[in-house]
Amino acid sequence: MRPPMVQSYSGWSLPRPSEYGIPARRTSRIELWRVYLDLRPCRLVLPDCLRMWSCLRPLAPRLWHCSKDEGVGMYVVVMDRIADTEERMMTEEDHATLREAIALLHEHNLVFGDLREPNVLLVKGGGLMLVDFDWCGQEGAAKYPGDMNDDGSIPWAQDAEAGQLIKKEHDLHMLTMLARED
Repeated sequence: MRPPMVQSYSGWSLPRPSEYGIPARRTSRIELWRVYLDLRPCRLVLPDCLRMWSCLRPLAPRLWHCSKDEGVGMYVVVMDRIADTEERMMTEEDHATLREAIALLHEHNLVFGDLREPNVLLVKGGGLMLVDFDWCGQEGAAKYPGDMNDDGSIPWAQDAEAGQLIKKEHDLHMLTMLARED
């Protein structure tokens, strides 16, 4: 699914190409966005978004913008696109880092909600980054979306269901499932 076009950009600006070591005269900001940034409409609310990013630095892409866009009807998040990833098995160090990241979120009463292999990017040379935060939010308030995949192909926790609250226990269950996949 392609994200909708954002109609307004009030209150923020795209990064300068020089921040990526690219001469400004050779790359427009829109080209930079297409190559280096990721735009995602999401269900996050701004305070949760900012708390989540501050908890996970440097395990999340750099955040450039997060605010409600009335043209889209959702919050719009603009973050760095992570290009240097690789297909490999998660190492024990990767698993430990992932456990620490989820523990940091939980310490701040946040849940991730969609902790699956496609949302854990393995970085070339070691390390990982978490992406796809649109289900992340405060425990007791964040809910699974109505269109959650429940066809049995994803090993969700037993009580993880569309429209229901996302619990810390669900994140811990998915951590266990990720460890079993390797």
